[in-house]
Amino acid sequence: MRILVPIAFLVTGALACHRASSAPPAAFDVTTVAAVTGVTARRDELLEASRALATRMASGEFVTPFSEAFAPLGVYVNPGPLSARGPAAARAWLERDTLNGRSTARWTALRHDVSADGRDGYTYGYFDVIRPLGDTLPGKYHAYWRRNNAGRWQILAFSRSRRAPGPIAEALPSWIAAPVIRVSVNGRDSVALLREVMDTERAFSDSVGTNLQAAFMSFAAPDAAKMEGGSQYAFGREAIGALFAGPAPPGGGPLWTPEVGTVASSGDLGFTTGPVVRRKPVEGGIPTGPTAGKYFTIWRRMPGGEWRYVVD
Repeated sequence: MRILVPIAFLVTGALACHRASSAPPAAFDVTTVAAVTGVTARRDELLEASRALATRMASGEFVTPFSEAFAPLGVYVNPGPLSARGPAAARAWLERDTLNGRSTARWTALRHDVSADGRDGYTYGYFDVIRPLGDTLPGKYHAYWRRNNAGRWQILAFSRSRRAPGPIAEALPSWIAAPVIRVSVNGRDSVALLREVMDTERAFSDSVGTNLQAAFMSFAAPDAAKMEGGSQYAFGREAIGALFAGPAPPGGGPLWTPEVGTVASSGDLGFTTGPVVRRKPVEGGIPTGPTAGKYFTIWRRMPGGEWRYVVD
């Protein structure tokens, strides 16, 4: 059974300028490339759809073309209690800031890929809003896409957050620019597959405790990306680990809970999103604090069958 724009989602029950490493982690083998018929064409198609949208957003107000790119039940992950669903809700959320209607946007897709069946995909990179007077609000974005039956790529889930002013990476490090292995599990029940991803997400959250560095390294794909407080992404487990080299916050790292997500029908790509809360020290009871927003994680199945995040 396929979860269609589930969004028919299964609903159960983060959102230092660091230079990208120029050498691959030892565990990453750039020679392991899966040959999947049609996947290269679908990757190119997704990138072209992203670039066409970026051109429209840069040439006039960005709210209209951006919101129109959402699937009918696409999720705009926002800090509020409920994420916006669909084009109209995404537009309404953006229009809460009245300047957005007169602003342009600079959308730069740094990385993109698609699932083994060529129907799901992701992009991530930079999303800077340029205000009418020329001032810029630097941001980063993660987007999960699905190709509809008419052949159009639409945004199934999207999150944007601020990043620090500063330089951006214009291209990926050469060691992760190569295609990756795709581990297709066609024929598996989509609900069971999504449950696997959500269970992995919960295990990721549970493992944070007082050792953020170990958690974010162990659940990362070898070619994963993360930005934490700087203007550029860190790539690979070691570079991501360096982002969390300092002491843990009082009470430990954040806690998050997957509420919404989906998995490609080929069972090798998916995402989850949900609320994040801060831990706080307490004597007895559950050490949780106020809601800190939403997280949005894109996951890929590894050759060994385990799920690891691509971007978080």
